[in-house]
Amino acid sequence: MNITDYIETSRFSKGKAFLDSTYQKIYSEMFVDDSYFPTLKTCYTSERTCEFIALENQEFIIYDQYIGQTLNMFNRLFYNSTHKFDSIVYAYKCFAEIFHYMGERKMAALCACAYVLNRESAKSFKNDVDLESRLRTTFLQEKFILLHEIYHWKFSQFSPEKKELLILEKRLEILKYWIYEGELPAKEVATTFLNDAMKALSDDEESEKMESEPYIEVLTERLEENREKENDLMFESIYKRDDLIEEILCDEYALKELVKFEENTPFSEIFCSTYIGIESLQLMTSMRIFVMDEHDNISQLITDSAIRKMAYRKMAYRKCTAKNIVKIDFEELHKRTTEINIHFSNMIRDPIMFVATYNLEEISKLEISEDEISNLDELIYNL
Repeated sequence: MNITDYIETSRFSKGKAFLDSTYQKIYSEMFVDDSYFPTLKTCYTSERTCEFIALENQEFIIYDQYIGQTLNMFNRLFYNSTHKFDSIVYAYKCFAEIFHYMGERKMAALCACAYVLNRESAKSFKNDVDLESRLRTTFLQEKFILLHEIYHWKFSQFSPEKKELLILEKRLEILKYWIYEGELPAKEVATTFLNDAMKALSDDEESEKMESEPYIEVLTERLEENREKENDLMFESIYKRDDLIEEILCDEYALKELVKFEENTPFSEIFCSTYIGIESLQLMTSMRIFVMDEHDNISQLITDSAIRKMAYRKMAYRKCTAKNIVKIDFEELHKRTTEINIHFSNMIRDPIMFVATYNLEEISKLEISEDEISNLDELIYNL
């Protein structure tokens, strides 16, 4: 199987990768000191993933330009949106493409119709607050993703002994940070979680607090009961999952190289832009797994190993990675990433994962004609 066959059989094409020359230029500039590097193969598919792969004695990095467009859309929602409905409607488009990939044609068609019928009512994201910052953020995120995959390739070239040593050193570093970090009180976690859920459903903060209050004590009790189990799961992931540690190493390499390439850009801008990107990647993973693993509700996602892996990766990036690259006011950086996390949750993640996923059950009860389902491929292609 050659690389073209691999892409065509594993992904649904949305057309020619019309930005190929742009990505090839960016990619070539990353390897000024290397005599050999994998071939970059761009595509434009609804899969939205970047990967390193070896086929027929050749090595490739596959970059899907749709991931850039998706990151750009999440950045528009992050910087511009004034209403959470924007995120919910965009989620219908994403879910349509995921259901289509899964072969769930009726749900794919229904979600696509939900998106088409509502998109004209969800457009506050179109009014750019700061176009230059948004485009710059997307550029930094895409470059970071490419660099991340490049390190997967570099890591594959290391001897088993070197891989083992790098993973051991990083594992010990992460454990040091997390063991001494301390935990938020269970009641504070429960209150934040429930208030976030209510915010996704309402714009009235007072009613949100009143509606969540009866459930806080119940959730606090459950969190306290499960905290030891949660800690065990976290430490088990760090101890046993070499793939998780490799992802964290790739993030650190990508950030380090990005800082070198973007020497005229403030570190805080690079770090915060890439952190928003990791938030978006985590959300894309959550949406995909919610559909593919047939979860009935959002609470079941918390125990999913892939979701945990992404969450721990984000936590390591936030707590450890920056300290290894530059001397910086870490408290100020932590404050900014906390603000990013809160805003991203309020305007994007929570409306999608609490509201849009709940709406899928209602959408599934709707009727749709066979004619509309028969035209699904064309509909998905043109979304």
